[in-house]
Amino acid sequence: MSGRRAGRQPHRGGRGGQGGRGRGNRDGGRFGGRGGGGGRSRPDHSGLKSVVTNIVPAQIGANFSFYLYTGDCKDKNDKSIEGRGRRADLFRKGVWDNLLKDMPAAQKDVIQRAAFFAGSFFFSGRPIPGLEQENLPQLVVDGSETAGDTLTLVRVQKFAAPDCLQPPLPPTQQGEIVVETNRCSTCLATFQNEQALMQHCKQTGHELVYPAKNSLEPAKTDVFLAYLNTALQRALGERCKKWGNEYIDEDRAIQGKDRNGRDLGIKVFEAYSCKFGVMRNTTTAGPKAKLILTVDLRAKVMRTVTVLDMLNRIQETDQQWSSANQNRARRQWIGERVMYTRERKGYTVVGLDFDNSPRSLPVPQQNVSHEEYFKKKGIMLEYPDHVPMVVVLGRQDREIYLPAELVTGTELETNIKEQLPMIASFKPEVRSTAIDQVRKFLMPGGQGKKKTGALLPALGVQLENSRMTVAAKVMSVPSLITAGVAIPERFSENWAPQIGKSKFSIHPNQANQLKGILFYNGMISKNSAIEVYSLISKYVNSYQSSYRLSEKPFALLDAGKTDREHIAQVQRYFATSQDANVFVLDFVKPKNAADGAYPVVKQMLGKGGYVSQFVSFKTYPHDKPRDERKSDMILRGVARQILQKSGVMLWWAKIPRSLPLPVAFVGVDVYHCPPSYDQEKRKRVRKPSVAAIVVHLVRDANPDSRRIEIFSQTFKQEGGQEFELEAAYRETLSTALKTFNCRPASCVCWRDGIVDGVRYNDEIRGLRAGLAATVGQAQSPVEIAYITCQKRIDNKFFLQNGGSAPPGTQVAAIQGIDPGQMFYLNGRAPPYSTSKPVRFNVIKRDKSLMKVPVSELTWGQMHVYPNWTGSIKVPNVCQMAHKLAELAGNMSDSGDSIEHRRYANKVHFL
Repeated sequence: MSGRRAGRQPHRGGRGGQGGRGRGNRDGGRFGGRGGGGGRSRPDHSGLKSVVTNIVPAQIGANFSFYLYTGDCKDKNDKSIEGRGRRADLFRKGVWDNLLKDMPAAQKDVIQRAAFFAGSFFFSGRPIPGLEQENLPQLVVDGSETAGDTLTLVRVQKFAAPDCLQPPLPPTQQGEIVVETNRCSTCLATFQNEQALMQHCKQTGHELVYPAKNSLEPAKTDVFLAYLNTALQRALGERCKKWGNEYIDEDRAIQGKDRNGRDLGIKVFEAYSCKFGVMRNTTTAGPKAKLILTVDLRAKVMRTVTVLDMLNRIQETDQQWSSANQNRARRQWIGERVMYTRERKGYTVVGLDFDNSPRSLPVPQQNVSHEEYFKKKGIMLEYPDHVPMVVVLGRQDREIYLPAELVTGTELETNIKEQLPMIASFKPEVRSTAIDQVRKFLMPGGQGKKKTGALLPALGVQLENSRMTVAAKVMSVPSLITAGVAIPERFSENWAPQIGKSKFSIHPNQANQLKGILFYNGMISKNSAIEVYSLISKYVNSYQSSYRLSEKPFALLDAGKTDREHIAQVQRYFATSQDANVFVLDFVKPKNAADGAYPVVKQMLGKGGYVSQFVSFKTYPHDKPRDERKSDMILRGVARQILQKSGVMLWWAKIPRSLPLPVAFVGVDVYHCPPSYDQEKRKRVRKPSVAAIVVHLVRDANPDSRRIEIFSQTFKQEGGQEFELEAAYRETLSTALKTFNCRPASCVCWRDGIVDGVRYNDEIRGLRAGLAATVGQAQSPVEIAYITCQKRIDNKFFLQNGGSAPPGTQVAAIQGIDPGQMFYLNGRAPPYSTSKPVRFNVIKRDKSLMKVPVSELTWGQMHVYPNWTGSIKVPNVCQMAHKLAELAGNMSDSGDSIEHRRYANKVHFL
């Protein structure tokens, strides 16, 4: 039987008896359910009234102020300098080296620590002598030493806190003034009490922080937050190392190991993500808004295996390299993303210089070797004579040469990626500790290694001692139904076992017969491929649904062992075959972590409108299973996915009675394909971005065993730009509803992929136009709700005992906004992580839908995604749009060849 046991019987009941949420099929990864006997309900949190957030409230000093200095940078041709690096160099030279060159070092240190460069301007928490408005404009860099680049400081503005953060002043006696009692005006020292401050001023001659002599202009909120967040970066940088937009404590790195204690060649760092913001004050007392600091913990992963280590696997790097090995190394590395480990910056490799080592290669215009250059920076190279030098692209596509021992790859092997969630995730108690740690960094006494005072309190920003608590409730599990039978609530965490028992009781003669076309990798034996196919067919047909899969393959084709052979075989078969009711199964076993043939084959099948399912024998060897129970779990999941792709609804959730039916659920997402290196252009280029729109029609509240009514379409435009989707909405909605031949009574749209600059009104207008084009002018307009979904947020919610808030936790009071307009819903998380909420913002809701409980509807639709027998982060149609956009975005034509009309009522993209 070529490795599989003869007479293999499926496991029934018990742990893992009914379907798998393991790994093994290429199309979904998470493909429709976990194993497990189920029945273990989650703890009862129905009495939950509040949760603790990762938000720390902050107070602004009574006499808070800051300065904004505006500069004008010009080159020798009198053109504005756009490069941020050149501007920063001019700022440093003009202010510190020229203007304040004679200032005493201690005084200059205070001003330097409180001044923050920000592009075309810079902030300062202290006035800079010589830059008073009466002395401006002032030329501080004349170009004589900077190749003609000049800097003129043209304006200074002094701001107070925004109006919304300033409390109403209480009645005071004549001549009374308010003095801050915890910080010094002259230096950056902070104090726990007034007595210590007065003693400091008496000994040093420094001054207290008095109110400004003249009334100050209140800063706009965005300018104020820009100042505070720039100062926050400086404060964190005094204690931690910057990595991207986060900050890490290098002493708290975790060595990545597998469950057997073997080193995986990676380090995981706790990275602090912190940002100031302003939220509405829901109380009647105090200012209109609150200043808050949101603190989150993220994982940063760095490989400990360097490029030099990897090259040594090809050939010893202290020897003369053969031409064949040089070419092999270049094929492996050119175009790859790497990290310069000392600065934690990412670059693209454009070449390998085998003619030079760090000791032999000079640094341009510096008359020193790269070995000497790094030595001056305090970096002692261990292998200065080893080749090659790694050539990467820097700013403005300038080539930079780096020693291979200081560079690591950023792409992780498949086995490491599989274990990464368990290694690089943080439990709630770890996140809570991190929040407390950051708060200590930024409060008085949290000085850095130089024993300088805490920067934020010195600037007039004081964090409170506790985190914010907000009102919350846990939503009840929605009513879930499969084949007309309710799924018990105790299976709400995983209803795969219940789905496996579903019988739709449709006679085989009345079902649509799918012809199974099976392609199998040449490293899988023919007999094993047939046996696995037969098991999948058996599991598909056990549901007695409206679709059945042929018991034997209608066509059986060896797809070879390489990507090229695989693609050619698929192309040959469908060049001559025009069979109807075809379902393609592709058993793949790629040599590398990535399956190079997958997007190409998917694109070919998409052009023909063929539904397909890929099953990976590399991720799990179904021909030689180590654990037949796990293999059965995976294959049962594959069977469910085949039915759902064909258009069978295996389960659904009841919807609120107040929602007018039929209803069109619409999901929208945009996928931006990561830039890739173009060897001909010698630079990173972007593929087009792809938007996907999915329309799911629900005609009544009890769909029973009817097939799904769904239509999907994709659109592309220039890479990296947000879409103007008005026309896309109009086209997709009108086509979908004509296909369904139905006039909906209502439409609910969930829009994912939200970024700044999205024009909601345009999209809403396109949504209405698409509905109107189908309904016609004689009918009343379809009532709509338009809701945005924001997943990439920093908010986290915790129980009072420190645990993670349970799935379905609804929070609506953080921004002080009506719960009908904005709410958060907490998703699920594995036991080694922390649940992550999604923020939903109801941008538009027509009058007749005002009684519809939008949060309840959203929560219910988070339980019907056909690729996962559990709740997900966003509603079903939204996740479908995400999968379709990603699938199309990775095709060479960005989805242009997909026959969307032929895929009507098919969920082909799972």
